[in-house]
Amino acid sequence: MELYPQTKPDYEIVISGAGPVGLSLAIALCDLGFECLVVSKDGDFEPQKGNFDGRAYSIAPACWAMWRVFGICEALEPFAQPILKVEAEAANFSPICFDFEEDEEIDGPLGYIVETHAILSTLWEKARKTAGLTFKSNTKLSGIKTQSDRVLISLNDDDTKISSKLLIGCDGRESFVRKTAGIEFAGHDYEAKGIVATVELTKPHEGVARQVFLKGGPFAVLPLKNNLASLVWTERIVVADSLMTLNDLDFELELREKVGDFLGEFTLKSGRFAYPLKMRIADTFSTDRIALAGDAAHTIHPLAGQGLNLGLKDVAALAETIGKAAHVGLDIGSTLALEPYDEWRRADTINMALGMDVLDKMFKAPPALRGLVGFGMSLMGKSELARSFLSREAKGVSGRNMPQLLQGHPIQF
Repeated sequence: MELYPQTKPDYEIVISGAGPVGLSLAIALCDLGFECLVVSKDGDFEPQKGNFDGRAYSIAPACWAMWRVFGICEALEPFAQPILKVEAEAANFSPICFDFEEDEEIDGPLGYIVETHAILSTLWEKARKTAGLTFKSNTKLSGIKTQSDRVLISLNDDDTKISSKLLIGCDGRESFVRKTAGIEFAGHDYEAKGIVATVELTKPHEGVARQVFLKGGPFAVLPLKNNLASLVWTERIVVADSLMTLNDLDFELELREKVGDFLGEFTLKSGRFAYPLKMRIADTFSTDRIALAGDAAHTIHPLAGQGLNLGLKDVAALAETIGKAAHVGLDIGSTLALEPYDEWRRADTINMALGMDVLDKMFKAPPALRGLVGFGMSLMGKSELARSFLSREAKGVSGRNMPQLLQGHPIQF
């Protein structure tokens, strides 16, 4: 084991990645009094120039409650479209419908669709004003060595090194932290891509999020402000790649032919993005001196829009776990201190990932089975109990032992 002078580490916590998960985690930890460094391979975030680029996230109310604790929701609200109703259907069958009034115990909408740029801009502004938080931009991790009381982190393929009690990888599905730590990332590819674009609708969307299960995959219409809608169109890779080569007019024609009256009249208002769909879950979310959160720990099928929400739930659980460990005098980077986080989040993530996987497989099944699934969805749509359960799942408030931040409360011990 490499020897290191018995001095205090340079930082208590280093976070690799400055996306919504990494920034939210940094804010949560600094609010608990920790000194954190966020390392970003990109430059400092710059305000968007020009029109909305078409990308948006679905945010569950429980995650919105955490951001409300951070004091950023007021800045996000002009860009956030409340989801007042959800409709999900299999082609040719009655849809499942539920709205924000399904469960009287829960106030507010089923969620929010928020522009990606607005989320990043708001989180960066908050992070820059957060005491105890510093940044290293245009910086890449090039090596990681764990020691008994710290982790040594090499930067930019040179001799630059920093030390920390704990390194947290929030650096995406191709996470350098996860790979260097030797943590397996098991799962499979869906042999499909999701195409994302924004359209302007002729008729008001009235805050309704809609999803139909087609043979090639699910097609979702997510409401945005100003009667815009974010489309998520899942297709086999070869079809998706072909669609991405079309000009805007031909793409619109293909879209109209594919979804018919489901979308109604529309006009394409943004560029198109395509990304491969994968299901991967890390064998562990933590090891000695290292933890993972967000896409570095898991990626799932996007058909329920829960990818970022899973990452934000990681934030709430990991911040509370680290805070509690420090409160009782544990070394925050030790395996003992981090084990509760792994136990808290991994089972929930596996359940969500498998649920999305099963749904995807059911709607890719032979026609007879797809018809049976569609009929089952019709029956669920008529059940108040089923609709209430789905409503609570969508809001992120199902289950027990929710982290304090997801309940809308600051972390306390």
